[in-house]
Amino acid sequence: MPMMLAGDGVIDGGSYELREQGNLAIPVFAFHAPDLARAEAVLKDMYVDLDVRFNQAGRLAYHLGVPDRQLAPVAIPVDERDLIRVTAGAATLGTCVTLIVDGKGGSIPLDRFSVDLVHDWTRNYATGLREFSAGNLDAAVAPLQFLVDTSSRAPAVHHLLGRCHRARGDLNAAVHHYLGAVRHACSSVDDRMLPAAAGPLSDMGVALKKLGMTGKAAHCLLHSLHLRPNHPEALLTFVTLFPQTEALVLYGLGRVVAIGGREPLVDQVVASIVGASGRAPADLRRQVDDAAARVDLAVWPLARPDLAQYSTFHDGLDRLGTHPHPNSPPAATTDESPARPWWKFW
Repeated sequence: MPMMLAGDGVIDGGSYELREQGNLAIPVFAFHAPDLARAEAVLKDMYVDLDVRFNQAGRLAYHLGVPDRQLAPVAIPVDERDLIRVTAGAATLGTCVTLIVDGKGGSIPLDRFSVDLVHDWTRNYATGLREFSAGNLDAAVAPLQFLVDTSSRAPAVHHLLGRCHRARGDLNAAVHHYLGAVRHACSSVDDRMLPAAAGPLSDMGVALKKLGMTGKAAHCLLHSLHLRPNHPEALLTFVTLFPQTEALVLYGLGRVVAIGGREPLVDQVVASIVGASGRAPADLRRQVDDAAARVDLAVWPLARPDLAQYSTFHDGLDRLGTHPHPNSPPAATTDESPARPWWKFW
């Protein structure tokens, strides 16, 4: 599918309302799609990112984006007079009710991505994100650290603080805050991780890879990809951990090609994998393109129910050694049946 941008009009705006329920006001955010079928096609099998940040006009707004399709975030600004009631309603309900509507009675509910996802409505996270995006790391860290010190349960706060430390070169501090983000991106009723945990899990995998902990990196990426199997950057990092496992390389890179929009990154990974072998990059790239034609983005072949559980992730991370052999299959994937070894994708 070609790259989709906000300017393509897939989602062209939206509005919110506060639905009264006794003494409580329930915030409901409705993003508008002029063509609901087209929006469904873009969102199919994709992760939906929901965030509270400043919009381009500097107003606090609720944002929806589809980053793996490169759909830029679309904002619904919140009236300053409603902020207290929106915050209270979202905290009581445990969610901001979020859906996509076409104005003709059709809708796409987004409960899978919104339920139990805590946001920061104080502007501190929004300020941190604005400063981080501008490269002002000290100015970004201050409001984020304040939120962490005051026990914020918003995963995005901990995730962004981790990204700040990674940008400063402190990978151990980054991992610490990524772990905090994952811990807060869990269901309120069971041990299940939310889709929002996938981003910090992926970034943790990258940081652990840089620290030489390839087994732990693979463990993080397996859990991340279970939650968000069409995350191109996570797929690309994952395959670089196993450059000698051709079936995994072809499938992972083929899946990225099937998602679309990351051709230069695929070419970079292809070049790095063939670099020492003397093999022509064009040969591997042709195999990757052949693999892409067979990929079903609705199916993730390494899926396993326990990979959605926080306890499985946390306990496995503790059990893994610090420096396993980089080309060994990750421990969580070696539970195989005779009919389907973990590395057979078709």
